Amino acid sequence: MKASPDRIKQLRAEHGWSQEQLGEVAGISNRTVQRIEKDGKGSPESFMAIASAFNVTPKELSAEYKTHIGSGKINWSGILGLSLCAFFIGLMIKLSGEGTLFFDCISLLLILGFSFALLVISCGIKPTIEALFLLRWFINEPKDAPLLQRHLPVLRKWIIYLYSSGVVSTLFGLVAVLTSPQTNHDNVYQATSVAFLTIIYATVIAEFIVRPLKNKLTHMLTVG
Repeated sequence: MKASPDRIKQLRAEHGWSQEQLGEVAGISNRTVQRIEKDGKGSPESFMAIASAFNVTPKELSAEYKTHIGSGKINWSGILGLSLCAFFIGLMIKLSGEGTLFFDCISLLLILGFSFALLVISCGIKPTIEALFLLRWFINEPKDAPLLQRHLPVLRKWIIYLYSSGVVSTLFGLVAVLTSPQTNHDNVYQATSVAFLTIIYATVIAEFIVRPLKNKLTHMLTVG
């Protein structure tokens, strides 16, 4: 079996792994990783292990990324998907009662602000802004945009930073609730619920917006 050395290097870069780390995650030796990245040759078992580590199929290891993607048309499937997600989220809020507890601008700004700041620190301001502009793909695709695989590492880091921002903000909120002298038995449950809003917002943004965008971009880059 033969794979694309460049594709494996690109996947490894997207995950932020060294050759040694890929070998550890895949359960193969570092020498095997080096040989595959050099000439693309290896055993089916090695390719299966690497594919599993990247969460892709072994066939995808041999597929090169396209240089230009995007039809330039309105993305009706993306619009429909976002509409359905919004509908079901609204339905869940309505069924849970006290829907106003699910809306807190400060919590939302904390998540967006923290994750944006972390992206700027790790990726730089220009790659971060460019990745954010990919959100327009849910509505309209650009036409024959070049080298969009460069955004995949940024999107992956964005997902990680959303969760880390949500966890940290929730922990700070819980500490503030439990240590505040103004908190009493009457409002402790409501205050605790508000503290958990940050992790809820982080999960919704990561799993309903950023991850679908990342998966869409990956799919378009590799599928004809």
